[in-house]
Amino acid sequence: MNLKTKELRAEKELVEVQNKVIEKKNQNITASIRYAKRIQDSILPMKEKISEVVGTGTVDGMDIALCSIDSKNKKLEFASSGRPLVLVNKTGLRNFSARKHPVGLITNKEVKFEKKTIYLGDKDAFYIFTDGYCDQFGGPDDDKFLEEQFEQVLKSINEMPMNEQAKHLEKKMDEWKGNNPQLDDILVIGVRC
Repeated sequence: MNLKTKELRAEKELVEVQNKVIEKKNQNITASIRYAKRIQDSILPMKEKISEVVGTGTVDGMDIALCSIDSKNKKLEFASSGRPLVLVNKTGLRNFSARKHPVGLITNKEVKFEKKTIYLGDKDAFYIFTDGYCDQFGGPDDDKFLEEQFEQVLKSINEMPMNEQAKHLEKKMDEWKGNNPQLDDILVIGVRC
């Protein structure tokens, strides 16, 4: 066998090995894409499936608030659909409003959700919550509790330890609703830095 033939065979073997590596990587990439697609399909069902289950062409969607906390740098990233984030600190209360478009609402327009970055100070506390607390009927006039009153409660309990705040919020709601049934889910998440 001459030198040229040996070089060609060596190059051919190298190309075959490289092709196998590429083929394996392509299989892994394709498998990952299929897996991601299955996850996406399970989370975001097609419009037809939603209409089939609901029986109408419209769906209300879902309000949601998401937070990511970088405790080392005291940085909070917040994105929301329909639910605000309330920050309470020694200077007062700040409400970070949310986009009013629910997640999953079927529409013909593309919707972008804005991420907000909030830098936290020592002893700052922030809260995300469902609308159930504010929408609960009760009190002397059988009215809704409303966000303004809820924010006043958060300001008034800000100095308390978080576990005491939870007890206070629960007691306040029990007193407010009285004999009225609870109308909706009630969830308040509070975090102190």
